[in-house]
Amino acid sequence: MLPAGTPEPVAQTLRAALQKAMALPEIKSRLASLDMVPLGETGTVASEHLAASQARYGRIVKATGMKVD
Repeated sequence: MLPAGTPEPVAQTLRAALQKAMALPEIKSRLASLDMVPLGETGTVASEHLAASQARYGRIVKATGMKVD
């Protein structure tokens, strides 16, 4: 995620660096150990995925009464 208005060349540089890091075996291994799977989404697709996740888990939190300790 980047602040709104981040210049596109800066965003491209950051995306390229992130993709390079995510390809490293030690990063892949660490994410796998945490049961995390990088999706590689950017822009609107990533925003839509985040909004859908927030809505889904928000409903679960409300329905179960979960609280952070």
